[in-house]
Amino acid sequence: MAAVKQVVRVTCSSTDLIDPKKLTPFQGELKWLEDKQYEKLKTSLLNHGFVFPVFGWKHARKNYVIDAHQRLLALTKMQSEGIALEGNKVPIVWVEADNEVDARKLILLAVSQYGRYDYDSMYKFMSESGISFADVKSEMDFPTFNMGTFEAGWFDDSRVDVAGEKLSERFGAPPFSVLDARQGYWQERKRQWLELGIRSEIGRGGPPGGSPRPAADYSDGARGDGHGRRI
Repeated sequence: MAAVKQVVRVTCSSTDLIDPKKLTPFQGELKWLEDKQYEKLKTSLLNHGFVFPVFGWKHARKNYVIDAHQRLLALTKMQSEGIALEGNKVPIVWVEADNEVDARKLILLAVSQYGRYDYDSMYKFMSESGISFADVKSEMDFPTFNMGTFEAGWFDDSRVDVAGEKLSERFGAPPFSVLDARQGYWQERKRQWLELGIRSEIGRGGPPGGSPRPAADYSDGARGDGHGRRI
């Protein structure tokens, strides 16, 4: 039985469709696609299809690409591997630019990222959305993230004690010797404490950062009573 040929579906709509062969790359060497990122992009295209349109600029009888260079590059490589593109066309949206300089500025706008995210905000979004780390790891790439750090700090509950028991199961979270207060599970626990009205920073009536009572000075060899008072 012949193997079913893989196809990249077109999963978004646009009034215009165009053969990728009629598009002219326009970003030069601004960005590049490494093998590891290609495999992720390939997985994404196979799983979700061509889900975002190309943004292009018509100028001097050419169709320049403003945004989608990496996806188009990946498509070309995938087709050389025997993977087909549904209909052999991609959706495109045309943008306006007065000249080549303005058009190249649009490329920089397309690659700009204004909103910020970190491990905690990403973990919270994924948890609330039911998205697994495996899904993200296989087909997404976040240049500001170290995926190994993200996995180990926010998703790995496999660390065990000397008896072979998982620390997260024994303590509810790894004990303080390996605790990172920035991790998702700790932030979630802190949120629960706050909802209960627990305010650890004022536990002794002092300001955030600890008690206002100064530490006793025993540099002269004096003994203390265990409560910060000299004997």
